[in-house]
Amino acid sequence: MNELVTRRQLATFQVESFANADGMRVMIAECLKIYAEAWEHGISGRSGAIFDPDVEVIVGMVASGVRRFVTARVDGEIVAMQHWIVVNDIESRRRRIAHMTAIYKRSPEVCDTVEFIKFGIAAMRAAGANNVIMQAYTGAKGLREKMEAAGAKVVEYVMEA
Repeated sequence: MNELVTRRQLATFQVESFANADGMRVMIAECLKIYAEAWEHGISGRSGAIFDPDVEVIVGMVASGVRRFVTARVDGEIVAMQHWIVVNDIESRRRRIAHMTAIYKRSPEVCDTVEFIKFGIAAMRAAGANNVIMQAYTGAKGLREKMEAAGAKVVEYVMEA
């Protein structure tokens, strides 16, 4: 069996959880480290923005269940992550929205992207979301196609001015 298949089989997907505030802060720090890598590689698409997260706001959002991190781990180390925001829609009380604001893998071989996205979608549905939104920046080569392969479809355009 080649290394590519072996590494993919060893990656475990999970929605991050924590037993206490210290554990939550460690998990957030791990995820922000990956997010910083994504930012450096230009995955963010945010022209000219500087990566400077407000950790205390993120801690509050995670503690309240609004911010969720889906990760892929190999030997305990986070090798890929998805950031989600899960909220009740203010326009329709019957709609709970999960919005993936970022996805990043440290390298192509760490896990299958389509399966990772499918896992994130299923996890958000299990969290009660009946509307799952994902965004892919134009610079993220091939991500739109992988999202479509995971069952997503383009329903709107987001423009930046």
